Amino acid sequence: RFLREARAAGRLSHPTIVTVYEADDGSNSGVPFIAMEYVEGLPWNYKVRQGIKQDPDSILPLFREIASALDYAHKNGVVHRDIKPANIVQTPDGHVKLMDFGIAKVPTSELTREGQFLGTPAYMSPEQVMGRSVDGRADLFSLGTVLYELLTCKKPFPGEDISTVTYRIARDEPEPLLDLTPGLAPEVEQMVRHLLEKDPQRRYATAGELVEDI
Repeated sequence: RFLREARAAGRLSHPTIVTVYEADDGSNSGVPFIAMEYVEGLPWNYKVRQGIKQDPDSILPLFREIASALDYAHKNGVVHRDIKPANIVQTPDGHVKLMDFGIAKVPTSELTREGQFLGTPAYMSPEQVMGRSVDGRADLFSLGTVLYELLTCKKPFPGEDISTVTYRIARDEPEPLLDLTPGLAPEVEQMVRHLLEKDPQRRYATAGELVEDI
C-alpha cells in the first residue's frame, strides 16, 4: 500500500491532488520513502467535529474542485476508494487538496480483486461493502456521504458498529436531506440523492457530470 500510494498519486498531476515528487521502495537505501508536497491547512474531519452545518454556497465550490480532481484521476485509471473528510485538506487560500491514495485502484494493481474490504466503512459505497468490483462511481458515492455530513452534521448511514453501518449503506435510505436542513435548495438535495444511489448505474456516470451540476 505504501508503494501503491506513490504509484497512484505519482501518475497524477492536478492542482487539487497532492503531488508526489519521488519515491523509493528501500531496495537501495534500506529506507522506503515518499517525498510529497507539503500541504498547509486542516483536514475536513475538523469541520465535522465542529458540528456546524456548512453553507452550500461556501462548500459547493470546493466540492467542484474535488469532483474535477476525481474526474481527472478516473480518466487516468485511478479510483481513490477512500474518499472521506480526513483525506480532504482545506488550505489557507481557500482551496482543497485530495490526498491518501494508499488503497487506490490503479490499472496495474495486484490488489483490485473482488471480495476485498478496503476503505473507511462509514463512507464506503454499497459495492465496496459487498465486496464487488468498483469504478469511479464508488468515489462519487463516498463524496456524496461527505457532502451530506457537512450539510447536516449527521452521517447518512450511522451505526454503532461496522455491521450496522454496512447494512445501512447496502439497504437503507438516508434521512431526507431537506428534513435535516430546511431551506436547502432542492437542486442540492437532488444532487446528493443522485450521488447516494445504491445502484451505481443510477448515479452520475462520471465526476465530470457532477462538476457540471455544481
